[in-house]
Amino acid sequence: MPEISHAMTASPAGRRNRRPAGMLAVRAGLIGFSYLVLVFMVAPMLTVIASSFTSTNFIRFPPVGFSFKWFVAAIQDETLSYTLLVSLGLATACAVLSIIVGFLAACGLSMSQFRGREVLTTFFMSPLMVPVIVLGAAMLQFFASLGMLDTVGGVLLGHMLVAVPYAIRLVGVSLDGFDWDLYRAARNLGASEIVAVTRVVLPSAYSGIVAGATFAFIMSFDEVTISLFTTGTKVQTLPVTIYRSVEYSYEPVIAAASSITVGIAALALIAIFGSLGIERVFGAEETR
Repeated sequence: MPEISHAMTASPAGRRNRRPAGMLAVRAGLIGFSYLVLVFMVAPMLTVIASSFTSTNFIRFPPVGFSFKWFVAAIQDETLSYTLLVSLGLATACAVLSIIVGFLAACGLSMSQFRGREVLTTFFMSPLMVPVIVLGAAMLQFFASLGMLDTVGGVLLGHMLVAVPYAIRLVGVSLDGFDWDLYRAARNLGASEIVAVTRVVLPSAYSGIVAGATFAFIMSFDEVTISLFTTGTKVQTLPVTIYRSVEYSYEPVIAAASSITVGIAALALIAIFGSLGIERVFGAEETR
């Protein structure tokens, strides 16, 4: 009885200190495995970034010497600079259009329960379940019939196909706890549709809108597979240029251009997670 009484009155910190050794071993193993997965995911990018600083005239890892000359060469290369601007423009347009479509779709799914809602949600997410190469082949056939291959509009629509599901999902997460009676009350009090949406709904969906737009930007900026099927000689993106260049060139300028794309994507993620927090972006904050 004294032992039972002592266990019941022990502090939480004391109970944590008496966890079984087996449980501690499992916890340590899971933490170690998580770090291994992290290394597996990050190591290829670190290899490319490190190789871009080499002073040799070919890609080498570990790098020999240290130089920024390949970054200067990448910026001065007309093809790489032009395709970088094209990719940034496409990614920006994709982010704006995708978040508009995603916001409207997420509001429609969140506002009310209706028959077929789950089916519609699954349909919106279906581009993420289909292999991207299949989507690219489908885009090739579809845009060829419309005469939109190798056009800015065709490439943009292809990028939006994979970006819109992220926008819908992230805006939907931010609207999960939203009370739509507030929106209806604003309408009943005489607010117009635009005023009710901008002053009542948008503030609650702010984190999802910013996160969805950022992910749409990154998805478009890094997109390769669909771009390979929809671009040609008139429209080229930076990832496609890098992909086609590595087939016949081993110059570190390609590694430097790849490092620039990784850096832009990383800056976007750091900005969003730093300003909003990873828990707010993915909706974990509300589920605690």
